Amino acid sequence: MVDVQRCLGVMSPILLAGILAACQGAEPQAEDTQTGDVSIRHEQVGNQELQSRDGETDVLYAKAGPDDLFFAWLYLQEAVSLATQPESVDHAMALAGVDRISDYQYDQDDSLQLSAFDFEMNLADERISLIVASVFAIGDADQDSVLRPEELTELAIDPELFAHYGDRLQFQLESAMISSIAGDDGMIDRGELANFLRVMSGAVSDYRDRLGDQAYRLQLLKSWDGVLSPFDLDHDGHLDSTEYRNFREHRSDKLEQLRML
Repeated sequence: MVDVQRCLGVMSPILLAGILAACQGAEPQAEDTQTGDVSIRHEQVGNQELQSRDGETDVLYAKAGPDDLFFAWLYLQEAVSLATQPESVDHAMALAGVDRISDYQYDQDDSLQLSAFDFEMNLADERISLIVASVFAIGDADQDSVLRPEELTELAIDPELFAHYGDRLQFQLESAMISSIAGDDGMIDRGELANFLRVMSGAVSDYRDRLGDQAYRLQLLKSWDGVLSPFDLDHDGHLDSTEYRNFREHRSDKLEQLRML
């Protein structure tokens, strides 16, 4: 799968320790899906909030928490990468209780109160719709609301669409896998692509379990640092009020772009 740690550089041990400590405490809040704003917890460090030179509160990397754009891209990478491994696909379909992905039926439990950090959030309509919309916007060249097998395999999604950075993601899937997604008509509609993302959740969950909580946490933190660091223009390990405003506006714009797809 795509190595989310690659090309992000080496993080300062002090910064990494601070981020890890923050994440092991309270979870940062997710992006507000109604306003597009990134919410933030102004937590105390040594009983004193960090103050910038202009008197406004600075923002540690750890304080501007990962949001739906961030988690959607990571989940899409993992699901597509694991879908190239037949054993992972077989295991995922067995867990889902289906012989082919197109037969899967998802029943969302609206009573669950999920945060952006909950694994089940990857299966919810809110996040799935972000991924499906992006795939169809790029892959449905003839705009007929379905993806032909060749359209899917020719896909190359730029992570910048999700305000992320790294290599383009390609759907290099075997024909049997595509047939399982598409069903009898051989075409993939939005619901069938959503089924694929949800069925692969078993394989993604197992991958994360094998990696281990601590290693996966560090992987997420380094990846999130890569998202935030371009906005740290003075390279001091903090986002001051102006840098944070630029960061928030950028992500709001990206979220709005996905919603309009």
